[in-house]
Amino acid sequence: MFIILTFSVLHGQKRFSLYTGAGYGGIFSSSAGIDYFVASYNDQRDKVITKKMESPGMFDGISLHLGTITNRVVLEFGYFNSSAKIFAEADPAKVPAGTISRRDIELKYSGIQFSIGWLFGEEVIFGGPILEFPIATFKGETTTIYGKKDDFDIDNYFGMSPGVFLMLGTPGETGAFFTAKATYTFGLGNPDWGLLYYNTQTSPDGSDGVPLQKGPFSGFTFNASLSFSLGCI
Repeated sequence: MFIILTFSVLHGQKRFSLYTGAGYGGIFSSSAGIDYFVASYNDQRDKVITKKMESPGMFDGISLHLGTITNRVVLEFGYFNSSAKIFAEADPAKVPAGTISRRDIELKYSGIQFSIGWLFGEEVIFGGPILEFPIATFKGETTTIYGKKDDFDIDNYFGMSPGVFLMLGTPGETGAFFTAKATYTFGLGNPDWGLLYYNTQTSPDGSDGVPLQKGPFSGFTFNASLSFSLGCI
């Protein structure tokens, strides 16, 4: 669909530019799904935990992108790979012999996204609104009670991210330019965190017996990148 949309916009235009680049970014996450898990994990180990697990404040990592600009319309396809680490510690004297007293969990949020934006500005300063559609997966890596690493899938994620962007340079011509984006991401549905509970030996039932596996994931997203463009006739 992205390719079809790109060529439909380019059709009949006399000039456009192609660009590619890489950047760093992340999401200041707010997730009831992860919060439920953290609370359940701590409550079920309350008698042995000395350092309680805390929800991650941010997922961050690298991104790659390929895009085109024509008639002030920006179309972009990107890949992002971000992660966050959480942990809990227990009293070594209160855990079974031969098992670990610290649980480390790395949560991974990665995938592809499609973006469309409208470019305003002149000279070397440009900006405008942008709308992104992330299609991602959540995965996890944790230490087992015997200290071994265990990788597992959690769930897929489909989102929408409205926001704004700023470009400094000459994005419509051959050369380099800098881009900064600020968006708010929200999910089109709630991810199922059940496999996160399962792989950490944690019960997903709340105090009232209602399962807590599903919960939303959202947050403010930022990205800064350097791109190289090629002006085409």
